[in-house]
Amino acid sequence: MVSRRGSHLGGADRRLQDLGIQLPAAPTPFGTYVETVLLTTNGTVGSPVVFQSENKWGARIAPTDTSGNLDYTVNIGGNYTTFQNFDITGTATTAAGIKCNGAPHCSVLNNRVHDIGNSNSVCTSGGAIVIGTGADNAIVNANQIYNIGPNRLASFRCNQQHGIY
Repeated sequence: MVSRRGSHLGGADRRLQDLGIQLPAAPTPFGTYVETVLLTTNGTVGSPVVFQSENKWGARIAPTDTSGNLDYTVNIGGNYTTFQNFDITGTATTAAGIKCNGAPHCSVLNNRVHDIGNSNSVCTSGGAIVIGTGADNAIVNANQIYNIGPNRLASFRCNQQHGIY
């Protein structure tokens, strides 16, 4: 079980979506969620879907593996979707912290995105926030981004990881 103030450590009994992330009217509670997120709910111009953390950066999404979600921590596929106020991290080989994946009118606001694709042995293409093909009219604003891509001590140079792409 997950308390509204506790941490979710990836048990099979509850998932982030069970706690309200699929219900835009209910902000996601404080805690660490060890999983990836796929958002496919569509909004409209007059009624966008808003996924938000209850407190700025209070809900942390920190998977141990992103391979089952196309190597993205958060994969947004729904039209007119806003994703805001989360703390997002990934793995050493995560391709994107947040990707607007063919989702027109995707908004990524006020998130903290860090530790994405920072392997010292692999150069993964992607970035902290990626706007994919078909994500027309996307808005990326007021996000804090750091520690993206391999560090300078890696034995190679990687020009494939970006802050916003």
